[in-house]
Amino acid sequence: MQRIAICACHTIKAMVKYLLSSLIVTLLVLVSCEKDENTIPDGEDYGCIQRVYVKAKDHTISGADVAIVDNLFSKNKIDYSIFRYYEFRHDTIQDSYPPYTKRDRKWVRVDQYSRDLRIFNAERVFAFYNDTLPEPDFYQRTLGPYTPQLDTTPNLSLPRVRRLFAYNLDRHLPLDSNSVRINYSDTCFSAEFGFYKEIVDKHETIKFHKAWRVFKKNSKNDRPVGYYDDETGKQIAFSQ
Repeated sequence: MQRIAICACHTIKAMVKYLLSSLIVTLLVLVSCEKDENTIPDGEDYGCIQRVYVKAKDHTISGADVAIVDNLFSKNKIDYSIFRYYEFRHDTIQDSYPPYTKRDRKWVRVDQYSRDLRIFNAERVFAFYNDTLPEPDFYQRTLGPYTPQLDTTPNLSLPRVRRLFAYNLDRHLPLDSNSVRINYSDTCFSAEFGFYKEIVDKHETIKFHKAWRVFKKNSKNDRPVGYYDDETGKQIAFSQ
C-alpha cells in the first residue's frame, strides 16, 4: 500500500509539473501574440499607393432614388448633406395583427460624413413608413454629439500608410490559395483619409480617430481592408 501511495504521489507531481509547464508556454504564446498584434512597423514603403476621395455626394444608388431619399429627409427635417447613400429599398409591409394595415416602407443605408470626410464604422439605416421617420427627434439628437472634433489634415504620408498595410498583409495573409508566399511589393494600394468611430467600453463611449482606410486597388468589396490611426500608425481594425 505504501509503494502504491508513493507511486500515486509521483504521478500527481508529474501531472502538476506538466500542467504548470503547459500553462507557462500558453501564457508566453499569448503575450507574444499580444505584443505582435500591437507592433507598429518602422519606415516607409515607396511602392504603388494612391489616395482616393469618396465624397458625401458620391451616392451609389440611382439618381431617381437619390431624389426620393432627399425628399424623405427634407420632409422629416433631417440634414441629409452629411450622408452618402449606398443602398435603397422600397416595399410594402403588413401588420401581423388586426386590422392588418399595409404600410409603404422606404429604407436607406448611409455613410455619415463630417466636413466631407467619411466617418468609418458609422453607417446608419433609416426606415420611413408612409414617408414618415419614427422618432425623428431621436435621430437629430444622435447625429450632432457623434461628430468628431478633430482637424482634417493628414499626419501620415502615403508611403508610411503603405508600409503599415503591407506589414499587416504579410502577417494576416502571407500565402495564396496554393500556399505560395505572396509578394506584395508590386501590389498597388488605395487609401482613403477620414475619421474612425470607435466604441471603447461597455458603456458605448465613443472615441474618434483621424484615420486611414487602406485596401488593395480594384479588390472585390475593398477586401482585405485595414484602418490605421493617423497620429500613431497603430492598427485600429483589419478585415479580410
